[in-house]
Amino acid sequence: MNRVRSCWLLFTSLAVAVMAFGALAQPPAGPKVKGTRIQGRVVRVKAPNQFLVRTAENKELVLYVSPHTKYLLKNRAAQFGNLREGAVVTAYYEEAEGRNVVSSVTFVEAVPAPVQPPDERPVKPAPPVGKKPAPVEKKPTPDEGAEEVGKEVQIKGVITSVGDEPSRVTVTMADGKGTLLYLDTKRAVTVRYVMKAGKKVVSAIVFGEKPAPEEKAPAPEGKAPAPQGKPPAPVGKDPAPVAKPPAPAEETALQGTVVKVLEGNQLVVRLVTGREMVLYAQPQTTQFQDLRAGMNVRFTYAMQGRRAVVRQIFDASKGVK
Repeated sequence: MNRVRSCWLLFTSLAVAVMAFGALAQPPAGPKVKGTRIQGRVVRVKAPNQFLVRTAENKELVLYVSPHTKYLLKNRAAQFGNLREGAVVTAYYEEAEGRNVVSSVTFVEAVPAPVQPPDERPVKPAPPVGKKPAPVEKKPTPDEGAEEVGKEVQIKGVITSVGDEPSRVTVTMADGKGTLLYLDTKRAVTVRYVMKAGKKVVSAIVFGEKPAPEEKAPAPEGKAPAPQGKPPAPVGKDPAPVAKPPAPAEETALQGTVVKVLEGNQLVVRLVTGREMVLYAQPQTTQFQDLRAGMNVRFTYAMQGRRAVVRQIFDASKGVK
């Protein structure tokens, strides 16, 4: 009887020990995930917070993530950037404000990130040994234009604006395009003008000296030279008068504003181009004492050495000074 009781107690103790060990070995149950479970393949990812999943039943569903969404990839934390087309995922979502908001995403089959191919550029073949490469013709860019440095270019148009500092004019051509031109204020000019409505309107501006006449090529050998000039007038008739070219103007006429009157018969005038000019009086010219700063004057002068000597000076309201 005692032996039976001892065996029963031993069997009961072993059973209790086995049950206790099994309870300790079993991991604690994790928190229950809330929401609807869905598993499918990612069809499209649209940043920054949504992606489209197609289930095995060919049903498509748009899912939205939130800052609280958790991502799990191979038992490690992942992120939204790991979602790519073709990946198989399991997600839990809940409907909120008309959207399917995901609380967790588990990657069943992940798609690796695409590998950026190397930048392959065509390699130019090396020139043969002993031969120089052919020169490459350089084409002018739109900003450079086709004009060469130091080469004079002639354009035809209408002056649409004038500016100073630096002195410049804008010429608009027939095609409507404007060209900005800068004036060389250090060069001497010859100005021609006509009076219109009491104003001196410029008709021509010549910079520097007149160009020399072109030399004519000699006549070929064996041919008589071409007759030069007009044939002589018939006998008994007076020859037609030959018009003489006008003598070059020694005086230059300009207009400007008096800046200040200096001692020693000197006057500073600012021209319409913005350039200031120092004028000198001569014995036959009235002195500058009656002129004041700010007066609009017209004057003629001639260069004597490096000095601009005034011949006549006028005030727009008082006449000759």
